[in-house]
Amino acid sequence: MNSSLPSSTSKTDSSTTSTSTPSSFLVHSRQRENPLLKHIHQKILSSSNEQLSAGPGLGTLKAQRLYQAFNQPFKRQKQKININKQDKNFDEKFDLANIDEDI
Repeated sequence: MNSSLPSSTSKTDSSTTSTSTPSSFLVHSRQRENPLLKHIHQKILSSSNEQLSAGPGLGTLKAQRLYQAFNQPFKRQKQKININKQDKNFDEKFDLANIDEDI
């Protein structure tokens, strides 16, 4: 057996992520461990698209994608809240509990 080749083991490296683990969970778990990562994450969240594109190594396209990646989940969450409010208004408008009695 050639010793220069890496041996395959079932043990995974802690830096390797599995596909079943959500990336948001990994980011949040790493933030608790590393205050610098938490600070950087907060700075990215509070930055505008123009501020991100002015950063070194980031072009306008990368900055736009980064901005959308961090801000899009919040927009989707707001949309879910609005949909739930619309469903609640619909349920209040029509009394669906007594639908069998009406038929």
